[in-house]
Amino acid sequence: MRKEYYQRNKEKILQHIHEYQKLHKEKIKQRKKEYYLKHKEEISQYHRNYYREHKEELLKRRKERYEKNKEYELQRQHEYYKQHKENYKNIHHNYYEAHKDEIKRRVAEYQSANKDKHNERNRKYRATLKGYINNRLHRWRYRGMKISSWQMYVDAYNRAGGKCQMCGKPLKLTPFDDGDFEVARLDHDHETGEIRGILCNECNRIAVNFDLNKKVVDYLRRGEVKAIIPAVDDTTPAEVKAEREYAWRKQDINISWGEYVALYNMAGGRCEICGKPLSLSKVHGVEVANVDHDHISGRPRGIVCRRCNSLIKTMELNEKALKYLGGEKL
Repeated sequence: MRKEYYQRNKEKILQHIHEYQKLHKEKIKQRKKEYYLKHKEEISQYHRNYYREHKEELLKRRKERYEKNKEYELQRQHEYYKQHKENYKNIHHNYYEAHKDEIKRRVAEYQSANKDKHNERNRKYRATLKGYINNRLHRWRYRGMKISSWQMYVDAYNRAGGKCQMCGKPLKLTPFDDGDFEVARLDHDHETGEIRGILCNECNRIAVNFDLNKKVVDYLRRGEVKAIIPAVDDTTPAEVKAEREYAWRKQDINISWGEYVALYNMAGGRCEICGKPLSLSKVHGVEVANVDHDHISGRPRGIVCRRCNSLIKTMELNEKALKYLGGEKL
């Protein structure tokens, strides 16, 4: 009887309910909240059980609803994210800190199992403008540049008038821009990391070498005699030690393996000119330390990388060339 009455007066009843809800909106919300807080565990348990029992059906319905209202759902998600951005960041940061080792392990396992797929995806991403911008920003920051955004690079390019500030060659911002020009290089102070200007590739190499040359001059001017106490090294194989000592004798460098290790430790395992990390012997991805020495006495002066060692030799040769051209006897 009640069902029949409802069917006959359905519209009227629904209208009455709607009006009642509008009139007593706050009261209804308060009662719902009180009921939820009182029965929170029971409600949560009911929802969990219902989800487990109807998981496939619920996922299917959710997917259908999403596909039907895709644009609206994406817009709603975007707006919600904008409103709760800081909260999302904190949640993700806290989760990462709590599960850092597990996340790194899972990422490494996935990349190892899907190496080709991962490389192909990265290659395609870097071929886009967004990927190119993020890749350049990452490389600049890795090299110690103080750059917070792509706009800083664009501003420096505009201040330079789109040209190299040394030779005046026309340049473009990215390979995606029109024109058969070279892509601009961002020059920076290698001590402070501050941006200095825009250069072409050739002038940038000259600027880098000029900065390094100043460091080489300072290093050679110091010319300090180091008191070397041979250090003990039980980790390096004997054949490696013998091979390096033989190579040093051929170059007229008066140094033993123990003295080399002591010099390396005094330098903190880095090049004494540019600060590049070095290794005692061949380690994957890390350059082996070179012994810099006085070419007259054969006395070792310090530990340097291959590039800085080459610059020292060039500078010493230049000095001899100037003396020769000036008529001095060597």
